[in-house]
Amino acid sequence: MKRFKLFPLLSVIFVFTLFVISLTAFADETSVFDYYKNEDGTVTITGYKANDLNIVIPTEVDTYKVTAIGDNAFSGMERIEKITINADITSIGSSAFYGCVSLAEIEIPDTVTQIGEYAFGNCPLLTADIIPDSLQNKNDKIFAHRDDINSDVATESEADKTNDNTPIIVILVIISAFAVVACGVCVWMFVKSKRNKG
Repeated sequence: MKRFKLFPLLSVIFVFTLFVISLTAFADETSVFDYYKNEDGTVTITGYKANDLNIVIPTEVDTYKVTAIGDNAFSGMERIEKITINADITSIGSSAFYGCVSLAEIEIPDTVTQIGEYAFGNCPLLTADIIPDSLQNKNDKIFAHRDDINSDVATESEADKTNDNTPIIVILVIISAFAVVACGVCVWMFVKSKRNKG
């Protein structure tokens, strides 16, 4: 019966291990930025999966240097109020922030030399003075409204861009339930062994 004395310790180790594995898996799946890798080893931000009001474009994502914001990356995210762009960004894609109607403040560093057409279209709270002097492709369409496409296509809803972690949460709940049951069984066996000894 001495082996049953190890059950409480083993159950704690088991539950802790499952907890660490769950946290690691969850952390790997909750990066809020979508991106693609460029040929030079840097990345371009292509999407945002959360619903924060203030967003900071990071200098790195998954250890890759961020150098660009891609086409339509934040398009249609109507709740965004402020964007801060890191000093390594050199280009902002077409329609990158199109339809961000609540966007009132954006910090664009002088490193940005290219801004695509309609990048800030349908952003009524922004004015032309946000454009840095370093911009090489100055044109009149940066703030233009896109009449040439259907508005449903022009702006993607925030619901479609938010991060859906439902499968991960379900897995975590299942793992937690299994850990609780396993721990309960271990404790029951330990108590039973104590009673048998008594």
